[in-house]
Amino acid sequence: MKVFRFVLNPFFVSIILFSISINTAQAQRLKLSKERKAELDSIKNTQQKLWQEVIDQAENRRRVWQANSDSIHALHPERLNRDVAMKKRREAFALKRKNEKYTLDSLHRIQYDLLLASSGFAHNSSLILKGGLFEAVPGEVYSLADLDSLDLSGNDISSIDKQLFALPNLKKLNLSYNNLNHKSIRFRKNLQIENLNLSHNKLTKIPTQLRKIKHLKTLDLSNNQFAKSGKRLKLSKWKNIEHLYLSNNGLTALPRGLHKLKKLKTLQLNNNKLTSLKGLEKLKSLKELELSNNIVALDPRYFTGLDSLEKLSMRKCGLIYLPPEIGQLRNLRELVLPENRLTNIPPEIGQLVKLENLMVYKNQLTEIPEEIFELKQLNWLDLYYNQIEQLSEKLSQLQKLEILFLSHNKLDELPSTLESMVKLKELYVHHNQLRELPDVSGLNKLRYLHLQHNHLTEFPEAILKLKQLEELDISHNLITEFPEDIRNFEKLNFIYLNDNMTDMQDINYEKLKMALKELNDRGVGIRFDYPGK
Repeated sequence: MKVFRFVLNPFFVSIILFSISINTAQAQRLKLSKERKAELDSIKNTQQKLWQEVIDQAENRRRVWQANSDSIHALHPERLNRDVAMKKRREAFALKRKNEKYTLDSLHRIQYDLLLASSGFAHNSSLILKGGLFEAVPGEVYSLADLDSLDLSGNDISSIDKQLFALPNLKKLNLSYNNLNHKSIRFRKNLQIENLNLSHNKLTKIPTQLRKIKHLKTLDLSNNQFAKSGKRLKLSKWKNIEHLYLSNNGLTALPRGLHKLKKLKTLQLNNNKLTSLKGLEKLKSLKELELSNNIVALDPRYFTGLDSLEKLSMRKCGLIYLPPEIGQLRNLRELVLPENRLTNIPPEIGQLVKLENLMVYKNQLTEIPEEIFELKQLNWLDLYYNQIEQLSEKLSQLQKLEILFLSHNKLDELPSTLESMVKLKELYVHHNQLRELPDVSGLNKLRYLHLQHNHLTEFPEAILKLKQLEELDISHNLITEFPEDIRNFEKLNFIYLNDNMTDMQDINYEKLKMALKELNDRGVGIRFDYPGK
């Protein structure tokens, strides 16, 4: 009987163990994903339901308006005639403006023709024939062998011959704002062209021959008509493409083949009809993602793999939830989430250590997590139009902050540490409930200060020490007296003191008028409640 003896190589043992550990980790991630799947799907469905309610309400308002208009016209036929006449006048005016534009463009056309016919032009490397009412590419262009940039935007071109792509040095081509469709562009193999703009045309699908341009880096297909085809948009496998623009196309799903664009850095998908982000997680090189005006939930399953992402914009997406996994986007520098329905921000926001710009205006936030004040690189913070009642004293930890928007909230006081934010250049706290302003005399770089529509009863004396101030708005408060020292603002361009409780009988009122006259003589814009005005 033979005995077989196996000797295991330590190297192969380590590989097997490493493979087992990877499979275990993947299984754990899958398990975690399944645990949250029901919750995430529920959030998505709720978000879409709320947005549909907004759409339905808008439609109901439109129907009510139309019904009222019809009833008024039925009772008063003369108003219908007047409205119809008004509509015709508007249309005639629009046509007149259009004809004036064409007349102007015709003059440009003459200039363009002279330019193309001029001697010595054949060696130019850049040519702009924008808005010249050309219906075809001028024949002279095909002989410009040195041309590397050509702008034919804003014309009436309906077809492009492949001869244009034979220009040996052409790298940048702008064909936007024409009448091109996917059949009217004839491509040929071009080894040079890197930037192609086909936006604002009539493309219903991507021209098949576009794949011939192998070195394409930037492609703009925004504002076309891809939704009319009724099919999911299909992308070619461009190995070198870095910037892709697909906004305003009515897309209901991410394009096929998007995950194959391994070098993609910029992707703009705003103003479409997307409902899912599935597939984005494979774009490992993506740095900028624009998703505004799509009803999509920020699902961590589809964004946590975007390790290179630096800018994420989701304005007007109906967001009701910001997942804690947002903290995994460690390279994020700009997070733009305004005009949504967020009620809170997860504490994991503090993990975005490179964040420089945070915009969450027009949401429904009632408080700000203190972890935000750990974002040491932040220089722009926009909290406009929320329901915030209090700010932590830790606000002053944002030592690089230059612009702070706090207006249209419910603040009755500001942190006493505000004075130490020495890099602050713009401070907007209007439309709150402030009764006093903390000491701001240390804000030596402050240029814009807006305090209007609060409950201030006295002019904050510390403001007089802000020597860099260019614009001060302290209107619509309860202030009875203003100091004559406002004349000492040497860099002031505008000052708004109107709609206060100014005491015209006060002994210092005449001095104030002299100070305002001095500012006015220096060209400062002034708003003040002068008697009899």
